[in-house]
Amino acid sequence: KNISGDITNINIKVPAGATVTWETGAAHGSTPLIPEDSAVKTVTISGGGTFKATGDGVGPIRAANEGGKLVFKDVTIVDESQSYAENSWEFGYLEFGGDIEMINADVQNAIMISGENASFTGCTFNSNKQNEYAVWVDNGTASFTGCEFTGSRGLKIHEAYGSDVTSVTVDNSTFGPLSVKPGVAIGDVDGTTAITIKNSTFKGTQPGDQSNYMYESDTAVNSFTFTEVNNTVLK
Repeated sequence: KNISGDITNINIKVPAGATVTWETGAAHGSTPLIPEDSAVKTVTISGGGTFKATGDGVGPIRAANEGGKLVFKDVTIVDESQSYAENSWEFGYLEFGGDIEMINADVQNAIMISGENASFTGCTFNSNKQNEYAVWVDNGTASFTGCEFTGSRGLKIHEAYGSDVTSVTVDNSTFGPLSVKPGVAIGDVDGTTAITIKNSTFKGTQPGDQSNYMYESDTAVNSFTFTEVNNTVLK
């Protein structure tokens, strides 16, 4: 009774106090939520409850079919998967891929965005481990509007293992308090990457490598498209 829609658009209602579980696989391309040959175009999970990831923690949560999209709205996202390298900082992230949209989601564990397109509106992110960022954008395009980052580390933008970050936009969001890093940490990106930080507030963040509290960058900001406008830093 909590599943509605038609063959192409499925709505899953998870009411407050209830949990829906998805088991991730042990291989990187395994266990997509929408399979490659599926006729389903959109799966929307909403309703105030919890979406819990279990399993081996390697297969990204994604729509693998052409034109497929996953939407998480008004839900809490919890990672209880166990990666084969759980104690390694880069394998501790719950990975999302494909076309993802989150609206008013409370993400309680570190997540990685591995493309192709991800949008977040009114979401909260908490980096609850000292060595993990709340969100790591590794590939594709991502936007954050009206979001909040707290805990140890905020947003990381870093290309790894041949990935390619196209663009990341942060708008009207808040960072802090953060106990370890400034709001945004930029690692390795190339000249095709565009990063925009605007209309956002940084309060209780750390100075970082360049001592500006808003961001730090391992890549010279004049080597890619970098835009910073109308932000507020409260030390």
